[in-house]
Amino acid sequence: MGSLSLTRQEWSDLWRALQLYASPVFLRANYLLISVGFFLFTSLMDLRRLHRLLTHETFEQALSHANVVSLILTSMFIQNCLQLHATRQIGAAQAPAIPGLALAEARAVCIVDVVSVLLLSTALSFAPIPFHDALFFVLFNSIPTVLQWYVPPQGQSQKLRVLISLAGGILILGQFGLLLLSNASLWLLTRPPILTIPADVCLLLVMIVSILSLPNRLHGTPATPHALDASASLKDALPEFPYGKAKTRARKPITFYQLRQMLLAPTSPLTLKTDILLSCLFIPVLMSISAMGMSLFTHKSFAACWKPLVFSAGAMIAVSDNWLTQRQHWPLLLITGRFGDRLSFVRSVFSAKLSRLSVTIPLRVLSLIIPYALITSFALRDTLLFSLEFMGLALGFALCGGLPFLVSGNPWKGVVYAFNFIPIFLLQTCNPFIMGTRIAGVIAGLSIALGCVAYVLAPRSLSKADWPYETE
Repeated sequence: MGSLSLTRQEWSDLWRALQLYASPVFLRANYLLISVGFFLFTSLMDLRRLHRLLTHETFEQALSHANVVSLILTSMFIQNCLQLHATRQIGAAQAPAIPGLALAEARAVCIVDVVSVLLLSTALSFAPIPFHDALFFVLFNSIPTVLQWYVPPQGQSQKLRVLISLAGGILILGQFGLLLLSNASLWLLTRPPILTIPADVCLLLVMIVSILSLPNRLHGTPATPHALDASASLKDALPEFPYGKAKTRARKPITFYQLRQMLLAPTSPLTLKTDILLSCLFIPVLMSISAMGMSLFTHKSFAACWKPLVFSAGAMIAVSDNWLTQRQHWPLLLITGRFGDRLSFVRSVFSAKLSRLSVTIPLRVLSLIIPYALITSFALRDTLLFSLEFMGLALGFALCGGLPFLVSGNPWKGVVYAFNFIPIFLLQTCNPFIMGTRIAGVIAGLSIALGCVAYVLAPRSLSKADWPYETE
């Protein structure tokens, strides 16, 4: 982590690293900035509304009428935005060879991160919310990104790496489940100072230590990478022989569904059975866990606790991925000849996206609406109407990710990323539970129309763009 006293060269390196955050390099290469700006703007609007409500309502009443989801997303996206820049600088292959570079970048992002957390907490305190509560709210919602800062060391044992990743996954799911609770924000913002102040100090220290120790965990000691490379080379050079009763397992042939999904991401595709199972169980399981937790603290019935969670679960219907921004695997798939020429290939990508949406969205919508209809004795007509509108909104918003390519064949990566993520936020706020069936129906029709335009026209422009998609 380095000593507290810095040499003249270290101060110079730190100042240079800090200057990058106000340079065109950071602004042009960081495709998350547009999303950060969007959620920061909505957060300021929500804080203004909360401040206005507090003039004639209690804090609990005002918080129930104001939307703080944008504040949560802002704190998360600021962390992700800084991580994207810092990991590129610190994790670069040449970083260990340049003395002081990685540590200077870690110190710089640590300063920027702490300042951004304090500024966002200060904005919350103008609501007015006590500063210690505002700081706790921001830091608590940054927990998942703190786990991302703490990348397991390269030389660490596989079991410990899996344990750290599992702990991070549990924390992310736990926080996501907590967001479904209607009174979670009230609980986070009304803790006594004797609890929040020590928690603020601990969370801030954990974040600082995670960031400052990032260079050592990414690159290890100078001897570690060479030792790992040597052992890996020796392992590759030696032939493999079966020992004892060990047998090599034949790899299962890839299905047509998996082959189509390989177009959407460079990771291993899910099978159709797994995709169906996850789509059917993800929403009801997460909401049931949250409802059981609520019933333990509020002494209400499971049904009474499950019902209000539906209003916060719209975002889980959307199927989000970077299908138009991660294109590094496209050239390899193109040269196989399985998908035709470039235009046919891009149309296959859009077709694969539509086929997966056609499977997952109806299952997710029905897994949300049917339990709600059974608990509330919802009429069959309303159940069908809500389901169709949710499906139309999710499908249309997802396909709208191709709209930027109608303007330019190679738009800024941040614009494309925003068009693929912000629809999740729109689905949360424009669904029939929030807007009503009439307004939501109109929005669903518009989203489907725009999605159809993107589906038909965007592939031709995208086929002429550069692959892979790197504008940094």
